[in-house]
Amino acid sequence: MTDDELRALIQQSSELEELTKHPGWQVLVDYANHRMEAPKKAVLNAGVKDWDHYVKTTGWLTGVHAALDFPTTVAAMVQTELERRREADEPEL
Repeated sequence: MTDDELRALIQQSSELEELTKHPGWQVLVDYANHRMEAPKKAVLNAGVKDWDHYVKTTGWLTGVHAALDFPTTVAAMVQTELERRREADEPEL
């Protein structure tokens, strides 16, 4: 990862963190969790019609989870890169 890419990732992480502090974020999370209840139950209780419906439902659930996890995911990416750089800068004993 280049320095410019890292700076952009840090900026994105900061913006996503700000977003999670907005009152609307919790409204979005609550709404998404509510909307995911029925599809989760359908998948867990074998209530999907067929394989295509299963794939679509689990794909949708995965996408919603990924979107809600973006702030955590991007922050972890920043930390991983910073740790990698620290380790690369440390002299070997």
